[in-house]
Amino acid sequence: LIVVAVFLPLFAMSGIEGRMYKPLAGAVIAAVASALLLALTVVPVAAAFLLKPRPAGHEEDVRVIRSVKRLYAPLLDASLRHAGRVRLATLAVTIPALGLAFLVGTDFMPRLDEGAFLIQTILPPEASLAEVDRLNHGLEDALRDFPEVEDVVRRSGRAERTEDPMPHTVSDVLVVLRRDRQRSLEALENAMRERVEHLPGLSVLFTTPLGMRIDEGLGGTPSDIAVRVFGPDLQRLTAIAADVERTVRRVPGLSDVRAEKQAGLPQLRVTVDRAAVARVGLTPGDVVRAVRLGLLGEQQIEVWRGQRRFDLVVKLAEERRGDPEAIRTLLVDGHDGSR
Repeated sequence: LIVVAVFLPLFAMSGIEGRMYKPLAGAVIAAVASALLLALTVVPVAAAFLLKPRPAGHEEDVRVIRSVKRLYAPLLDASLRHAGRVRLATLAVTIPALGLAFLVGTDFMPRLDEGAFLIQTILPPEASLAEVDRLNHGLEDALRDFPEVEDVVRRSGRAERTEDPMPHTVSDVLVVLRRDRQRSLEALENAMRERVEHLPGLSVLFTTPLGMRIDEGLGGTPSDIAVRVFGPDLQRLTAIAADVERTVRRVPGLSDVRAEKQAGLPQLRVTVDRAAVARVGLTPGDVVRAVRLGLLGEQQIEVWRGQRRFDLVVKLAEERRGDPEAIRTLLVDGHDGSR
């Protein structure tokens, strides 16, 4: 009962850890409870039937023990008479077994049959949303041709304010498999990989829904092995990443090798004319706030429509935010009423 009580809190776990440890807790509790039930019911009855005490004056051992001794005693006597041979035979079996142990593959968590694949597709950062949608549609159509596929669902990008943001050029394609499929997961994955790896413009990574979450939680990336390069020069980092990718691709046994795409963003540097702003009673911070408000926007209030809530953000129109000359002529209200 103490062992059962230790494993009961595992059923309160949620998320990935809950899915991992709830089956373990159920298996342990079922095994311990079954052993307890047998110990209180079957074992006493079997002991009373098989281990009946002998009447006074008879041999001390019961029938079961006498049968065991009748087989075991000759083997024990022969082993003691030839102890050297027994040691040699033991070593002859043990040493090769230890050598073979180093050749056995080990895996902390075997691959789970989740009944689905999760294919992550990546496009260059400058790709438009329409292009992302068009290329991923080609991937989805290729996957639906497999008779083992029941459904294909895709999500492109994640919101910026979530715990796991993702640009629109990264998509998660969920491939739901049929229960009555004939091919194994490995064979099906290889067939799908051959079909989609030649699609132009797409970088594809095969994994599973739960497997991707576990890998991202452990290492921050859905891949098994990641090479990280640090430095201040973005162009130099991109060149080194390409060299690493070419080198790694030559290693046999690897698949889905890719380097994360890096892309620069246009930068607008705003310099405040301190003398000019001082003449109208402003500070450089007032100008910076006006530029930030116009370009990035600022949340003013929350608007409710029934049960739905929206943030009302004030900023310049799109044509004003994309033109440096329009930004240069941005009017700022001075403390003296001038603009």
